[in-house]
Amino acid sequence: TLPLAKQAQRTVGLDLSPAMLQKLADKAARQGITLELHQGSVLDLPFDDGEFTLVTTAFMLLYLASEEKQRALGKIYRVLVPNGRLACLSSQGEIADIS
Repeated sequence: TLPLAKQAQRTVGLDLSPAMLQKLADKAARQGITLELHQGSVLDLPFDDGEFTLVTTAFMLLYLASEEKQRALGKIYRVLVPNGRLACLSSQGEIADIS
């Protein structure tokens, strides 16, 4: 999240874990980076349709059952602008870009 935030006009983080969000907030503050952080689930995204040009995930899809993955991808595509991009980090050093 932080490397992307250095290049983005707006960066939003979402995680189920308050502890992970706090860890990210602390790191961002040390680096002088401004973020919007939300506690929540990819299965119920609290964002408007077409709100983002890019959505990234890190390992999240590994922990979902097939039905949940389909639901999550539907939610992600809902919040993407037309022709928006989804980038999924699926294992160390490997990035799957789903357009």
